[in-house]
Amino acid sequence: MSILNLSSGAVTTMALGSQTIGLALDPLGGYVYVSVPAQGRVAVIDLVERAFFGDIITGGDPRNIAIGADGTVVIANQSGWFDVVR
Repeated sequence: MSILNLSSGAVTTMALGSQTIGLALDPLGGYVYVSVPAQGRVAVIDLVERAFFGDIITGGDPRNIAIGADGTVVIANQSGWFDVVR
């Protein structure tokens, strides 16, 4: 994954370990959520620090991600369920 600073043009690159599919930005713009289906997880990236923050382990095959205005994260899983994270 690459993070581009539009003001400076600086690029930060980080390996997430596998192909990624879904991507969602939190309402305040501080974190981005990236699905990593082959590993059954969603990586959470801190955009202020430009660093890996942590994982949401979903199992299965997480795909699309939606984030509500209140910060609730919904992760659709191709394996037949969805996860809700508050």
